[in-house]
Amino acid sequence: MPSKANYSDHNTVLEDLKKEIRDFVKRRKWDKFHNAKDLSEGMVIEAGELLEHFLWKSARESQGYLRNQKNKDRVAAELSDLLILAFNFADRFHLDITRSLRKKLALLERRYPAKKVFGCARKYRPL
Repeated sequence: MPSKANYSDHNTVLEDLKKEIRDFVKRRKWDKFHNAKDLSEGMVIEAGELLEHFLWKSARESQGYLRNQKNKDRVAAELSDLLILAFNFADRFHLDITRSLRKKLALLERRYPAKKVFGCARKYRPL
């Protein structure tokens, strides 16, 4: 198993991340604050902080913004805040992230068949 310094998406198990977050929260005795409402609100707030990096920027400017490593690191930190809350929520309420994602992707595959929506960004309507 790699050291924590060498962890990446390629060699990390989701359950390990959930346990690491659980232990972090437990060591600070914060679990009493982590109810469904507050964790959900936290995710929305962190999503807003992520979005703030792109406020008033065009799509092209946003792409350019992420070419700068400092900006990319700041954006990654905001995304991490959001993911920590999401993984904490999933762990606390016994949600299997992988199963949920795969189930949702299967639903989206049926809702948005590639042959019918290829290159189209419209919101779902019966196709």
